[in-house]
Amino acid sequence: MNPALKEPRYFSIILLGNPISYFDGMLSNLSKYNLLWIYFKALSFITFNSNVVTGFIISIGLLIHSRVAFVLSLLATTLIFLLCNILGISLQSIEGIILTGNFIFTFLAIAGFFLLSSVRSILWSVIACLEY
Repeated sequence: MNPALKEPRYFSIILLGNPISYFDGMLSNLSKYNLLWIYFKALSFITFNSNVVTGFIISIGLLIHSRVAFVLSLLATTLIFLLCNILGISLQSIEGIILTGNFIFTFLAIAGFFLLSSVRSILWSVIACLEY
């Protein structure tokens, strides 16, 4: 058979569909007690939204805007996660997520804006956040 007369080969293109839904499915596989899930969920409440993808986009914006603020927000989330585990407070509930968001904002305001970022300002932020 003549090779020119063969049927042409068609390449199948794999479509991912909606990339946001693909990414949302990947992020929704995070455990409810996972620190990243809590962090993204708390950041998404800035826009009164409870979507993990929204929190991820906000965290990327925070990283682009200020690396110091991004690190301080991660530190605040880690501290509230440890504190709530010690006290037995569930961060899975909506109150726990809102508490985490308030902790992040207070931490950013005191350690990242009102005072120069240092160990002392981080300690002042922890003391201020424990007043809740």
